[in-house]
Parts: sequence; structure tokens; C-alpha cells
Amino acid sequence: MARLGRLRAAAILAVGAALTLSGCGSASSTEDCEEAFESAALSVTGVSAAEFTCTESFGDPQQEGTVTLSAGTEEEALGILDDVLQAYASSAGLEDAMLPYVDYASEDAKLDVHASDLGFNGSPSIGVLRDHYGIEP
Repeated sequence: MARLGRLRAAAILAVGAALTLSGCGSASSTEDCEEAFESAALSVTGVSAAEFTCTESFGDPQQEGTVTLSAGTEEEALGILDDVLQAYASSAGLEDAMLPYVDYASEDAKLDVHASDLGFNGSPSIGVLRDHYGIEP
């Protein structure tokens, strides 16, 4: 019986350590995640607003956001998007495994662009962006 208690305690400690090391499981890590995405996006010329929500449900982290672009043409919007994706790749506060789902639209909402418009297969993870751009934060 004592052995079972020790095994259970070891399992709880292992799960707690994994959550701590992965940066998940606390309000501050959620805020850090949101701040990292927002800061990266807002560092790009042509981004007028950025809002992100980072959540975790049953160990499954999710990052969702909206980035508003100051662009009048699709070509301008795609250039800004490319810069934003590079900013994500450069951010040391973002982990390779993060897979943000982001809406990119112009201020007047007449233009919306997607990472797939730049040749990515859907929404790329931070690791895919780093590989694509050859960036190590």
C-alpha cells in the first residue's frame, strides 16, 4: 500500500514538473504567451493592433489572435504578414510547438490574408516558421 502511495506521488510530481517545464498550467504563462505574440506582431511596421488569447484545456494549449494590418492593397498586406511571421519566428518567448490560429485583416476589413497565401500549408507552427526563415531566436 505504501508503495502505491509513493508511485502515485511520483506520478503527480512528474506531471507537475512537465507542466512547469512546458510553461503551461499557470495564469502567468498564459499572460506571457499572449504578451509574446502581441509584442512580436506589434513590433512590425504596418501592424496597427494585435490581440491574442492563449488557453489550455486538458493539457492542449491553444493560441488564437487577431492582427490588424495598415494596408490598402493585398500586396501590402502580404508583405506585412510576411514580416509578422518572421517576427514570431524571432521571438524567444514563443515555443516551436506553438501553432497560432490568427486572423489577419486590414483596418477597414476589406482585405484578409493568410499564411497559406505565402505558400504555407495552413497555419504554420513557430518551429515551421523558424525552419522556413532560417531563424533561431
